Amino acid sequence: DMGASGQMAAPLGRYVGVTGAAEATAAPLGKYVGVTGASAATAADAGYYVNTVGASAQIAAELGYYVSTTGAFTATAAQAGHFVSTTGATTQAAAQLGYYVNTTAASTQIAADYGSFVSTTGATAARSAGPGYYVNTTAASAQIAANIGSYVAVAGASIAQLAAVGYYVN
Repeated sequence: DMGASGQMAAPLGRYVGVTGAAEATAAPLGKYVGVTGASAATAADAGYYVNTVGASAQIAAELGYYVSTTGAFTATAAQAGHFVSTTGATTQAAAQLGYYVNTTAASTQIAADYGSFVSTTGATAARSAGPGYYVNTTAASAQIAANIGSYVAVAGASIAQLAAVGYYVN
C-alpha cells in the first residue's frame, strides 16, 4: 500500500464532480471539458456538437448542417428546400423566391435558370414557364405573359416570339 502525497487536477476532457474521487470522469457525448481541474462537463452550445466521449472542445456545425439545441452530439443536415451557409448555425434557411435547393445538407441555394421560376420559399425545384409565358432572367419568382402581338408556343421559353408578317396574336 502506498499513501497519496497529493491530488491531481482532472485533465482536459474529464471532470471530478464529487469529493474523495479516485478517478476523473470522461465528458459524455454532447458535453466537453475545456479546462483542467473541472468539476462538471459543459453542454455543447446551440450551433455546436460533441460527438466523442472525453472531448475537450465542441465542434461548430459544418456548412449545410445546423444544431438547434444545446448538448447535441450530432448536427442536423439541412432539408431539401433549405440551406445553411455559415458554420455554427442554429437554424436552416428556406430557399428564397427565385431560388431552390434540390438536395439535403446544402450550403447554397440555386437560382432558377432562364425559362424557369420559383414562386414559393423553401422550393426543391424550379418550374418551367408554361406555354404563353416566358422568363427572361435568372432567379425569377414569376413567369411573364407574352404581350399582344407575340406568343410562346413551348414550355421553358426565355423569350416570346413576335407574330410573323401575315399573322396576328391578341
